[in-house]
Amino acid sequence: MIVPMQKIYLAARQTDRDRTLDALRRVGIVHLVPVDPALAVPDEATTRQVNAIRTALQVLSGVEPRGAKPDFAPGEAAREVLDIQRRTAEGRNHLASLYNPLVQIAIWDDLKLESVEELRQAGIDVRFYAVPADVARELQAECVAEVAETPDRKLMMAVADRSGEICVPDDAEPIPLPSRDAATIRSEAKDTDEALHRDIERLHTFAHLTSEMEAEELRLEQQVEETVVVRGAVADGDLFAVQGWLPEQNYDPLEEQLSRRFGRWLLRGCHIDSVCWDRATASLSYASCCTTAATDQRPGTSERGCPLRGPAARTPKPGYHRSMHTALARLRASRRRARPPG
Repeated sequence: MIVPMQKIYLAARQTDRDRTLDALRRVGIVHLVPVDPALAVPDEATTRQVNAIRTALQVLSGVEPRGAKPDFAPGEAAREVLDIQRRTAEGRNHLASLYNPLVQIAIWDDLKLESVEELRQAGIDVRFYAVPADVARELQAECVAEVAETPDRKLMMAVADRSGEICVPDDAEPIPLPSRDAATIRSEAKDTDEALHRDIERLHTFAHLTSEMEAEELRLEQQVEETVVVRGAVADGDLFAVQGWLPEQNYDPLEEQLSRRFGRWLLRGCHIDSVCWDRATASLSYASCCTTAATDQRPGTSERGCPLRGPAARTPKPGYHRSMHTALARLRASRRRARPPG
């Protein structure tokens, strides 16, 4: 349901900044908007943490909790989940990359390269040739054996000889040994697959921590929002001021919450004369003013009028709302007048 909105301006002492923001957060009815949008940027480190937890929760969506619940803080759990996701993707890609080499050396069957190397170390020359079937008998050596048939319908022949007098027909083509044998590739694939299964099982254990990670995501998101508000607020050494929108009927609950927390009182209304303002702010912990939104305004837009009237102490900075600047100027001036001599 669409409800009338009011724009609120709230000024407090700089020392009460965190208490003020905490009160607004507890009320939960104020949509704060930056006074200076150029400065309203989130903290990069916290934003990275939020993104990491959010991505980890996406990875864990649909993963059934299984096994023992790991003893990890939410941020550490998110990093571990992302590491598992990265390793899993790399492992699956690696398994896929092993398939083609295994197909390409299928002709070598279960030949082990270490066995060939042992024969050569013993002084036995081992070679392989692709030979047309009609000249296969011309291949002469101490030991000649047909191993397989090549894709182009030739015979793959293995030759072992210690005399060095191998007779090779002109139509024979040498076949180089593969850089890796099938047994090595299969062993590597087996190790990779086992590591994948271990990581997947570990991922199921981290599914126990989704509720903790969701709570941490919410906390960090609030921290990011507060950082944006703080950086986009009007502030100096003494005062801190924010602006925002809230439903019209929620102003009284907000006033009650702030009054209860700070023990003073609020100034409200669209027009406050300088005498009233100065008298009020001489010992005021905080002050606020609200104004009904114009018909052509929406929450988050800037206010046309100046609800807190009076001359500004200095020219507003680009992006600052004049009313906010006027309010702060009056608060500063009244506090200076209220300070005891010396």
